Amino acid sequence: MLAKTLCRQVQQIFKTLRVGLENCPENEMSFEPGGLGALATHALSSVECHFATDEFKAKWDSPVASKEAILRYLNDAREMLLLPYIQTQPLLSDDEWPQYFICKLDRVLKITRHLAHHTGEINAALKANGHDVGPFV
Repeated sequence: MLAKTLCRQVQQIFKTLRVGLENCPENEMSFEPGGLGALATHALSSVECHFATDEFKAKWDSPVASKEAILRYLNDAREMLLLPYIQTQPLLSDDEWPQYFICKLDRVLKITRHLAHHTGEINAALKANGHDVGPFV
């Protein structure tokens, strides 16, 4: 039940982020520091940092630098890293990095909060610039 609930919440955050990024005009999708593309990359790279697999690292060995690439990176971070981790790990067991996390659930929740925070920032910036970001899904 816990994993199913977490997966649902994570899916909603990823979907909300995806809709915002899809509605972001190319000319506003900057990957320079402070740009929306850079912010999305930062948020998603935190997923990579904490859940990376060798397969994922091999696939994403070069920087994300386009709208098309950030949308692929988002899909892969969701489908190859965060959701499989939630679905396969004993979430209440001790984490491998006890100096940062109490248990694996603590790791998932911290990264999920971080992702949701930056999703809100991106969508608020887009909305402030007059772009439709859709509802929180």
